[in-house]
Amino acid sequence: MKDTPRPLVLAFTGPTGVGKTETAHVIARAMLPKTELVGVGRRPRGLLVLRGEDFADVNANVTR
Repeated sequence: MKDTPRPLVLAFTGPTGVGKTETAHVIARAMLPKTELVGVGRRPRGLLVLRGEDFADVNANVTR
């Protein structure tokens, strides 16, 4: 059986503003040298970004 590439999953967690996204991009650039145009910039090809804010319920009644 051929040695096929497997997905690598890294989860960066922590409070806002500590550099999780930038860390993920630096690691992805090192591991995935090819880039493609995504949105307004270039990202490493094969990088899938899931951000918690994208899944937030804007209609949730949050009290603090």
